Amino acid sequence: MADRLLLLGDISKRDIRKNLEKFERLLEPYYNIQAEDIFSLTEKVESVEADLAIVFGGDGSMLYVGRMLCPKRIPLLGVHRGRLGFLTEVSPKELEECVGEDFLAYFRISRCVTLEVVVYQGEKEIFRSPCINDVVISFYGICRIISVRCILDEIPITTYYGDGVIVSTPVGSTAYSLSAGGPILLQEMESLILTPICPHTLNNRPLVIPAKTHIELQIASPQDEGAITIDGQISLPIDYTHRVSIRRYRFPFLRLTSPKRTFFDTLKEKLMWAEPPNYREQGEENGHGASS
Repeated sequence: MADRLLLLGDISKRDIRKNLEKFERLLEPYYNIQAEDIFSLTEKVESVEADLAIVFGGDGSMLYVGRMLCPKRIPLLGVHRGRLGFLTEVSPKELEECVGEDFLAYFRISRCVTLEVVVYQGEKEIFRSPCINDVVISFYGICRIISVRCILDEIPITTYYGDGVIVSTPVGSTAYSLSAGGPILLQEMESLILTPICPHTLNNRPLVIPAKTHIELQIASPQDEGAITIDGQISLPIDYTHRVSIRRYRFPFLRLTSPKRTFFDTLKEKLMWAEPPNYREQGEENGHGASS
């Protein structure tokens, strides 16, 4: 049983602040509670000690907090405040219903692949960050084709010509990669996805590779200007003098999930996944009723 709970949310939003205050009162009899604004956590993260962090907000809040708390091995429980998310699948009502001494026994822990991204200029390291969802290299400034060279485990694979390339974890497979035509992976799989963005040639398609693969990406042309974006929240301009190294991070993304909901339930609700075609209603709207 956890003794120390960290309650996190954007306190500038009134409904989240009220949820923080409410659950601080509800959980205080059972645990040592520390409530914090997520944007003040950066300054305090080194001293944070907790057995669990409960994050009130959306998937963006989970990604923001997750990058900071991954190295501290603190599991996250995401509580959405309205719309269901892929990472915030528990509602405040469901959370309230399971408050008690056996609070944590209600949830199951999920261990998900994360990435460590390092950007070099020459041999000098200029940037390093963990990543939970995806790493994107795309054009910067005027919209134009960008060329990105891809090397896997020191073997040159291809050069992508198009709007860029996405390296996605299974957790991020339902984000940008999916919009660009990538596959959906179960969140606990040990794999990564390489997805070209609007490729200029038809022979470049999404590629699923083992999570242990070392990926290197580099802008191939001196004329191209690009940017690297991590989890849609951190961005850095790069050019052909930079080299982007992407490896599996030694700390997984730990989160608690509800036993009442599977990943496929979330897909059905968020993406209308596996819904049958609505032929009868469409035919009736067009004046073509189906014959029985």
